[in-house]
Amino acid sequence: LEGEARIGSDATNACIGKTKTPTTIQPNPNITMDEDPVDQLPQIREACKSSCPTNVAAYESCIKRIETKGEGDCESWYFDLVHCIDKCAAPKIFKLTK
Repeated sequence: LEGEARIGSDATNACIGKTKTPTTIQPNPNITMDEDPVDQLPQIREACKSSCPTNVAAYESCIKRIETKGEGDCESWYFDLVHCIDKCAAPKIFKLTK
């Protein structure tokens, strides 16, 4: 629409006191150009399992029940475990990406 300020436009940003500034990405000083970056998420997630003992125990007992019965699934226990691990791992991962 003509005359209306669009979200993200200079007029809208001026109204709310914000201006667009270019974002610069700083290179990671721990990585040289000769080596590929290593994904640290798997190691961090594995280390975070120890902070979720209840979820790990519930998921493992479900797996044992399924192996015994031969039917069913452990989907809800798995997602509870992953949620707990991700809650622990997220701050550690984001700390590395800054």
